Amino acid sequence: MELLERQSQLGALHDYAAEARAGEGRLVLIGGEAGVGKSSLVDELERSERSSVRWYLGACDGLFTPRALGPLRDIAGQTGGALAELMGAGAGRDSLFTALLEHLSSSRSVLVVEDVHWADEATLDLLSYLGRRLRGLPVLVLVTYRDDEVQANDPLRITLGELSAQRATRRISLPPLSPRSVERLARAAGLVGEELFRLTGGNPFLVTETLASGDVAVAPSVRDAVLARVGRLDERGRRCAGVAALMGARVELELLAAVSPDLGEALDDLVTAGLLVVHEQHPRFRHELLRLAVEQDVPAYRRRDIHIRLLAVLEARPESDAARLAHHAEGAGDAAAVLRHAPRAGEQAARLGAHREATLQYARATRFCADAAPSDAADLHDRLAVEQSLADAWAEAADSAETARRLWQQQGDLRREGATLAFLSQVMWRLCRPEEQAYAAHAVTVLEPLGDTPELAAALSVLAWSCRNVGDRVGALVQADRAGELAERLGLPTVLAESLVTRAVVTDSTDDLRRALDVALTAEAHEQAGRAYGFLQTTMTGRRDFASADRWFREGTPYCDDHDIATWASCLRAHHAATRLEQGDLRAAGDLSRRVLALRVISPENRMAPLVTLGVVVARQGDHQAAARLLDEAAENAERSGLPGWLLEALVPRAEARWLAGDDDGARADLVLAAPARDSYGGWEAGALEAWARRVGLPPVEPARTFPEPYELLLGGQEIAAADAFDEAGCPYAAGLAWYDAGGEPELRRALERFAELGATAAAGRTRQALRDRGAQGIPAGPRADTRANAAGLTSRETEVLEHVALGLTNEEIAARLVISPRTVDHHVSSVLGKLGARTRGAAADRAPRLGLLS
Repeated sequence: MELLERQSQLGALHDYAAEARAGEGRLVLIGGEAGVGKSSLVDELERSERSSVRWYLGACDGLFTPRALGPLRDIAGQTGGALAELMGAGAGRDSLFTALLEHLSSSRSVLVVEDVHWADEATLDLLSYLGRRLRGLPVLVLVTYRDDEVQANDPLRITLGELSAQRATRRISLPPLSPRSVERLARAAGLVGEELFRLTGGNPFLVTETLASGDVAVAPSVRDAVLARVGRLDERGRRCAGVAALMGARVELELLAAVSPDLGEALDDLVTAGLLVVHEQHPRFRHELLRLAVEQDVPAYRRRDIHIRLLAVLEARPESDAARLAHHAEGAGDAAAVLRHAPRAGEQAARLGAHREATLQYARATRFCADAAPSDAADLHDRLAVEQSLADAWAEAADSAETARRLWQQQGDLRREGATLAFLSQVMWRLCRPEEQAYAAHAVTVLEPLGDTPELAAALSVLAWSCRNVGDRVGALVQADRAGELAERLGLPTVLAESLVTRAVVTDSTDDLRRALDVALTAEAHEQAGRAYGFLQTTMTGRRDFASADRWFREGTPYCDDHDIATWASCLRAHHAATRLEQGDLRAAGDLSRRVLALRVISPENRMAPLVTLGVVVARQGDHQAAARLLDEAAENAERSGLPGWLLEALVPRAEARWLAGDDDGARADLVLAAPARDSYGGWEAGALEAWARRVGLPPVEPARTFPEPYELLLGGQEIAAADAFDEAGCPYAAGLAWYDAGGEPELRRALERFAELGATAAAGRTRQALRDRGAQGIPAGPRADTRANAAGLTSRETEVLEHVALGLTNEEIAARLVISPRTVDHHVSSVLGKLGARTRGAAADRAPRLGLLS
């Protein structure tokens, strides 16, 4: 079928290719539903550009658990040279990423990565790596994905969002065909176009398949359309199609000949039938939808037999990929083969930072370990737990680790049992469960009789952290020093880094944190480096040194993303949102918090900060019901953990939210509950507790304590000076509260002006009421209700207009749909652009999804 209604998209691709050839590298995200023609668009560009550039193609395979860096493996086979040598040698991802970029930048290159909706995490990290480094390079990167399969909590969505923020990134969206084009195609085939469009929705793949069948009597499914093609093959062709489908997207001729020698000639029939196409002498399915439909139609008994034969041939090849072997081993029902290959695939994925794929491989192995030796089964569950924790799946990690602990105990292996107990302590902390310290203490008790071992050093470090969490500062320092001394003596940089972080957090020492970071980076201890970055950021935020906090966020986030440390990447983003909240940027704080909470897997501990931040944001914006829901969850997690610091972190913000909603009694109750935890946090947090107690009429919590200057001034009755000090510290909302506390009419008007500037409508509402109580006249009114509820301050009609702008409609078309005049639409569009800070309609359409403004 000819390429219809794709000239604007193809023209844009040619423009981006020209820019790349000129040295302005581009990464183009090409999205659309399955079958909409993404690969066809890329193929069309290749036909015109191939002669002037080096062209490389890698694809993510939907057949089995993704190989870590599967597309890069494909590309290495095409580039040869250093990249291929590093891949063959099992090099680390940093070396592989660097080698790819060096190869691409050496001359004009196009890199195509298809079907990234199936990508492993390491491949997503590779795309992020390239997106940040294309500027000034003669490189065009084309990325295709199904935008209808990207869920809100999918890691791909996060990657797409981050890539979209890069200057080199461009986006192309492919819509279905219009009724006019479908009518044109149908008329050429002697069919009714209106009916064809109704049945296919304009999807080019379904249109093509329906036209090939010549029948529009019933609505086609992909499976029905494909099987109609397969049904026209003879028996040998159908068997060949089944074997090819179980191989994957690319059909390997040598593998097919080895598995089924009698089927080789049938490949021509598959090409003739339109199931396969030949690309550079390599047959592949014309579309993944075709392959999936054929695979699903292979009977179960025949599928198992094919897997058995594929496994036998692939195992004889020393270069066969472990993930592929594990897939076929499971399909063959061969437990021994699964246990040979799945753990190896998990190790490879973990080494490359693809922890989600490592988790899937170890989980596959544990499903087949019923007859394995207990020690082997325990080891698999330990490995699975570690990978689950790195993917921030802590509840699952707890189950896996508990299974491992039980098996080690049954075997009488105290060393491994103690190590797993220490790990479980960390898991309990992440899950906000009070068993944290009991597990840590039990681990040390089990391990101490074995002497000075690495496991004991690690357990002591974990015990130190659990002491810190329950407010035992002395115990934390004693155990941290024991762990650090033993770690240095035994050469354990990861344990040393962890013990230094604990000591630093207890003593508020940035020197120890910097040393911990240096130790971790030197040892390539990625998780410990992420932890050091996280606490450097929060320490600086706690001191209200926002510039330094932002520095550690900017350094730490790409490091954690590049090394797939999801737990600490989430922490960094969540605490960056908290920093933005302190700086009065409600929109950024809310947007960042929502992104963290939308992650597919996130531990209760990692939910705490974004729950609190978002709860405060919506409370200040006046959505009291949403604020209660968010902050109640945070408070429940804090209470369940039994950790005093978390109680302070959750209850003081909930007290503010209740005060903003007019529930002063509820606010007082929360502050009374939070008071015993005042020693668990630094001066700023304790100062906030004292200030809120004063604001709602409670007696001082800790009168003798010294607080940071703004709070000393505020609590000493110097509210105006306190407001200036808060502004000097970069805390404009706290400054507004200080003006509010001053209580005079001029000060209340200053507070009202400040809250209005920040979009803190609930605080503005309380301030208006205070002014009315004083008998003030001429009080400025607040924004309209529909504007107040919108993150960008748009009215409901402006939001409606923005949605139509995002669809690419002109003012005249929008006017016709909304039954208003084009001049009125023009006014709304101008207002929308101003409120979004966008210079063009396209820029407004790009920003709208990030602000959650589109339905």
